[in-house]
Amino acid sequence: MASNTPAKREAPRQTAHSSVADVLRARILDGHYPGGARIRQEDVAEEFRLSRIPVREALRSLEAEGLLIIEPRRGARVASVDRSELEQIYTLRAAVEPLAIRQSIPNLEAADIAEMEYLAGRMEEAEDIESFLAIDRRFHLTSYRGVRFPLIVQLVERFWNTTQHYRRSLAENRTPEDFQLAHSDHRLLIQTARDGNEDVAAAIVTRHIERTRDSLMKMPE
Repeated sequence: MASNTPAKREAPRQTAHSSVADVLRARILDGHYPGGARIRQEDVAEEFRLSRIPVREALRSLEAEGLLIIEPRRGARVASVDRSELEQIYTLRAAVEPLAIRQSIPNLEAADIAEMEYLAGRMEEAEDIESFLAIDRRFHLTSYRGVRFPLIVQLVERFWNTTQHYRRSLAENRTPEDFQLAHSDHRLLIQTARDGNEDVAAAIVTRHIERTRDSLMKMPE
């Protein structure tokens, strides 16, 4: 006898996996899931009304991005780093991102620079920390849009992902003067992009990262 219960319909696996990954990524980056928080595969599957297969694929994708750590028999937890690891990541950022901007500047299109200008304006008008952080991330990733080595951008995004919670804490304690310095760096970076000046752009990025690193190291545990 045929069952009267409607069959559960799932989106194609790739679509379902991508949708779940997008939602979980946003929740991690906006602080909904704090560092160290457990994300249970069964709970996610139930929430999205999916089987565990696309959920498992989504979690693995986020692990590859540096947002999750998947432990055998314990499941997934939001990645977090200690202060020593944080300092190491910022030291690596100070080496990798100037290289990225040098490679990107010659390949940026007028539309990319216009988008940077738009995002800088939105940052200056942001009324809350989460908006500022999200736009700041978009601004810098847009500035690296001309990079021709995908691995560099993957490294940059992974570094940003694993330090998101620290940047949020720092932003919550910044003074208006601190924000003004950041805005000035962004405007200078836009001008160097227009001028095609790779050396100055690299110097701005280095200073921007090192200033953030020094501020983070001064924060209490």
